[in-house]
Order: sequence, then C-alpha cells, then structure tokens
Amino acid sequence: MRPLIVGQAPARGRSLSTPFVGTRTGARLCELTGLSEEQLISKFELVNLVKRYPGKSGKGDAFPFKTANANVRRLMPRMADRRVLLLGSNVAKAFGLRMLPLTWYPWTLSLRNGESNDCLVALLPHPSGVNRWWNSHRNQLRAARFLRTLP
Repeated sequence: MRPLIVGQAPARGRSLSTPFVGTRTGARLCELTGLSEEQLISKFELVNLVKRYPGKSGKGDAFPFKTANANVRRLMPRMADRRVLLLGSNVAKAFGLRMLPLTWYPWTLSLRNGESNDCLVALLPHPSGVNRWWNSHRNQLRAARFLRTLP
C-alpha cells in the first residue's frame, strides 16, 4: 500500500483535488524524493487535514486546529497498516503527537468501531519556505535520504 502524506491545507488559490501540486511544498517534496509531480502522485497518497486555505497568520498560514482535529478521526481508518508522513508540527499536534523529525514511530489507532490498527508515523518538518529547519544543508540531505526509502 502506498505511503500516506498528510499536509495542513491547500495553498492559497490551489485546487482541492490534488494536494501539493504546483506549490512550494510539492516542489520541495519532489526535489527531496527525486520524483516528478506525476510520480509523487502515483507513489504516495496525498491528503490535507483542512480542505480550504485558512488564511495568513504571522509569517505563515493560519491552522484551524478544531477543524483539523475533527478530520483526524475521519482519516484514521485510511492509516491502518501504512507508513504515514505528517508534514509539520501543526499536523502532528492535530493527531495529538509530539515527535522528533525523520523517525518512524509505531502508533496504535483506536478506530470508531472499537477496533484498533497499527501504523508507522513520522514527522517531516513543514516543507514550506517559512520553516528555518530547511536552511541547514545537513537537514536537507537527511530528509532526502529518509524520503527516498519510502516508496
């Protein structure tokens, strides 16, 4: 099963149909994985927690945690038995997780029907141009190595 990449929300003015396409985030994911946009779409399932651009807040975008938290519950059944990459600490917080970047963590999902399933979850610092984590060439290399082991 394809790994799942979970982002925050569509970029301003972007389509809801294919997350990350034509965006700075998508370009960085393509660069790090060594894939074209078309290959990225075929090798990964791409989703956002929030369906509409939430607007600006400071240097970055606003993030509506209440909406994101509600959407986490809907996304959980799709995460079972998969590797799930969370893009940014806001997405991880919406899942109730605190984690170090680029490390796989086993996570047991408690589903609504009372069942539970396991998945592996990792955090990739948000790949937008605002996040200073990406200013380190070493971090860029680590992220590329990590992502190229996924598909």
